[in-house]
Amino acid sequence: MDLTDKHEVVCFCNYVTVGDIWRAIDQKGLKSTEDVRAETHAAGVCGSCFSQVCTVTADYLASEKQNPSS
Repeated sequence: MDLTDKHEVVCFCNYVTVGDIWRAIDQKGLKSTEDVRAETHAAGVCGSCFSQVCTVTADYLASEKQNPSS
């Protein structure tokens, strides 16, 4: 799974892509995996993608701190 590809599906139960997570973080000012779960419903059904949702969220938030003007 390529968690840097915005088209990659992270949560198949709710069809949430990496790009959906990035967009939610940017548009809603989300700060945590729990925020992402509440907004996108990723990892909200079976939970098998929880670790991927955590990784995508943490990596994106870290990249935003390094490049705040992006």
